[in-house]
Amino acid sequence: MPYIRISDCASVLDWGCGCGRALRYLLEDVPASHVHGCDIDADAIAWMTQSIAGPSFTRIAPLPPTRYADQSFDLVYGISIFTHLNEATQIQWLGELRRITKPGGIVAVSVLGESFASGELQDAMRDKGFADVISGQSGTFAAYSSADYYRVTYHSSRYIAAQWSQYFEILELIPQGINAHQDLVIMRPKPGAGSSKEAPAIRG
Repeated sequence: MPYIRISDCASVLDWGCGCGRALRYLLEDVPASHVHGCDIDADAIAWMTQSIAGPSFTRIAPLPPTRYADQSFDLVYGISIFTHLNEATQIQWLGELRRITKPGGIVAVSVLGESFASGELQDAMRDKGFADVISGQSGTFAAYSSADYYRVTYHSSRYIAAQWSQYFEILELIPQGINAHQDLVIMRPKPGAGSSKEAPAIRG
């Protein structure tokens, strides 16, 4: 069901925009001046700034807060970002995404579902609904964060319902909704929920 018309958005953030693989298509529907991109990769942000005229690009730190003002965006999306964060880091980012999204705005992000978790992670997925391991690509991003920042992370739908609902109303979870691979989670900020500075305790 439609939650928001992209063409009606006055401000859209590509959280973790990289080299613009999604953002460049967004420009077909949203004026460039309404589009913002951010990433921890300084080289990607420099390239985007030089190569794509109109949007605003910002390098962000591996951990929040960002420099964006409260309630800045009608729509925030992040493709293959929560698939690479450990639990403590993602909880901080959930608070930050809630902070910078307007009331009634939409946050849409992708996750790797539990069916993709390897055999050695099945106990964790069964018990908690969440598991992560260091990615083989972590060294590539060490210059922007740390050697163990970049993970391969898996979420179950029940984990998202229990944990992410502390910050967001979970509107829909679409299995393999991104490229028939990653699950798509569509959310709306909860008023007065936690921020990136005050994360609620993680319930196991």
